[in-house]
Amino acid sequence: MPLCLNCQYLGYCPKRLSPVVTDEEMTPIFIGNVRNFVYAKRIPESRLIDFFADLVRDYSGRFFDPVHVIDPCTGMLREVEVSLDALEDAPREWWRDAFCRPCLDVTKVRVRTEARERYRVAATILRASYPFEASLWPVIPANDNHAPALSPESI
Repeated sequence: MPLCLNCQYLGYCPKRLSPVVTDEEMTPIFIGNVRNFVYAKRIPESRLIDFFADLVRDYSGRFFDPVHVIDPCTGMLREVEVSLDALEDAPREWWRDAFCRPCLDVTKVRVRTEARERYRVAATILRASYPFEASLWPVIPANDNHAPALSPESI
């Protein structure tokens, strides 16, 4: 998204806001859909941290905490920094297991307590960068109908 002159001067757009993923949103369905979304990008595990760092670098907005939206002292929006520290400290096996394999049953995803913050940071960055796709993550489709395959006669 191109920035106006004022936003180019600031380096970000003050009107573009993205909420941080909350504990209530971190359901098995949500996490499974985040995993499948990254898996569909077909990024090798050795490049995933660079992928997330590039998304944060290219994001031209601000992140805010949806639980504590307004700072009571100043009356201003409570802006938070999304730090990549949780992702940078992740072992290589976690990247492979989390994002390089499809999550077949999104209703049965289990997340270890030490990995919850990693998923929160990854989902927050992805939701800011891909807002339309992220709006469908908490949803399970009613059916799994696929488009019919083209037969040689119809071509």
